[in-house]
Amino acid sequence: MFLSFEPLPITLISSFSISGLHECDMLFMHLEAESNFVDRWIITDNTFDFHRRDKGHCIDSILNAPRFQCYRDRIFINKVSFPSPHTRYFRAHPVYQPYYDTGYFFIPEQLQRLSALTYMLHNNFDYDNTYILVADLDEFYVPSTSDHTQLLAHLEKSAPTKVGLIRRKYHLDYHNISMQFRITPLVNLAWGLISPFTRIAQARFTASEIFASSSHMISEYHNCFLSTHLLDKFRSHPHTVSYSYLEFKLASRMNHVVVPLEKLTNLPTDADIRCEILHLSDPLVHPFVRKNRHLLTGSVDTSYISNRKSSSIYNSWCNPRA
Repeated sequence: MFLSFEPLPITLISSFSISGLHECDMLFMHLEAESNFVDRWIITDNTFDFHRRDKGHCIDSILNAPRFQCYRDRIFINKVSFPSPHTRYFRAHPVYQPYYDTGYFFIPEQLQRLSALTYMLHNNFDYDNTYILVADLDEFYVPSTSDHTQLLAHLEKSAPTKVGLIRRKYHLDYHNISMQFRITPLVNLAWGLISPFTRIAQARFTASEIFASSSHMISEYHNCFLSTHLLDKFRSHPHTVSYSYLEFKLASRMNHVVVPLEKLTNLPTDADIRCEILHLSDPLVHPFVRKNRHLLTGSVDTSYISNRKSSSIYNSWCNPRA
């Protein structure tokens, strides 16, 4: 007689870090968006920011607010306290040096992000049936119901080590869309625990490893903060050069991704840094945004189209995307 076993259900974990109190609205939006799709969240809170400054922990004071109580029992808190090594360390290190010229400034962020795997290792997660979204606070898992169902079926049947999920970027506000697409890794925990830096932080995906969804499954709400909080974000981010107030104001006035001024001297007509505000009824605006429209940031100048028309640099953008 042969015993048959039903496969264990897939556990889907969303993992990300939080930097400070200025991200409390972003955190609420993240939990709201993912609550019907993920089983648990792991939030990493480091006492140090990415510039090695001691900022203390912030997560407890944020989660004590009444609006977070309905999610509290599904959240694991990973508190750590380590300053990121100076970038000179990565330039000289034999493991990290090959990545130095291809985004080395993200390595401190990745090391903090991957500390969540250590947390899972010590808290008895089911390695084989747990998949973790290795993402950021501003990257929300927002699939259609059918895409989500098909993804879970794919994970149960094929047990892939990693899957790439298509991510679309929004900037400065939750209904301000760009043409930038990226890939977010969804990885099997057992696979990810083996050499996590080289396997996850530098993950690359073949075409067959990218999940064939009907639309993007991850929305990245990049720099979607009130203007008063944007500089707090820029001062704490892991990049090597902080953006200036002038660069933020220009991005807001002309509605594009915040970039260094020297990159704006010769903008192509179809530059993917260009953004356009969508009407809230647009299908590309997620329902949780319409539900929480009071949290829209208003960080984009409402006159950005006329601002573009009056600029010799930006006038090729005078017509908004359909």
